[in-house]
Amino acid sequence: MTMQKLLSKARKAIQDFDMIQENDKIAVGLSGGKDSAALAIYMKQKYPTLKVEYYNSDTGCELEETEKLVDNLESFLGKP
Repeated sequence: MTMQKLLSKARKAIQDFDMIQENDKIAVGLSGGKDSAALAIYMKQKYPTLKVEYYNSDTGCELEETEKLVDNLESFLGKP
């Protein structure tokens, strides 16, 4: 699935199911995969004032590339 198609589906689901309301606090899990990365970036860009908490559960078995991607995402998203 292309990034554009994934974001289009996310946008449609958010609108169709009225998933985000003013003053909501949203949690987004970062697995290091493309789906969670795309959703996190979309939420940051589409809803810059929304309170979004990003989290990652480190299992200790992640590839070095996955850890680097999560670190880069956290930097982009504003996590220290």
